[in-house]
Amino acid sequence: MNIMTTRFGEVDVADDKVINFPDGIIGFHSLKNFVLLGKEDRLVMWLQSVDNPKLAFIVVNPFLFEPNYQPEISEVERLEDLHLVSIVVVPEDPEKMTANLLGPIAINVQAKVGKQVILLDSEYSVKHTITRADAREMSEMVN
Repeated sequence: MNIMTTRFGEVDVADDKVINFPDGIIGFHSLKNFVLLGKEDRLVMWLQSVDNPKLAFIVVNPFLFEPNYQPEISEVERLEDLHLVSIVVVPEDPEKMTANLLGPIAINVQAKVGKQVILLDSEYSVKHTITRADAREMSEMVN
């Protein structure tokens, strides 16, 4: 399938790469279908809405910059069954970049189903500071 995006232009996406979010993402409940764009071994990827070409979230693998990240997600038995990403906020000064570790995006890669999970009783933050080195690397990948 071809999807039109404002950031990347027309993108060819295999049907089996579309991830359904039955509940949407917080603040975007009406948008149900997304696709991850970018290489999974990179620090930065994009969670592009299939339903709205203007919406794409910058996402990162939280374990790459926070190796001790241990979210407790009760909906699954094994964290290994999920691909976790965190939404990143890039302010005008990219060295003040933050990631949402309190509300990670959990994607069941086999079932192609995603959900934003809110961690209860957690010390993690929606504005987890990313180190300067990681912020510089991410900023280069985003621009």
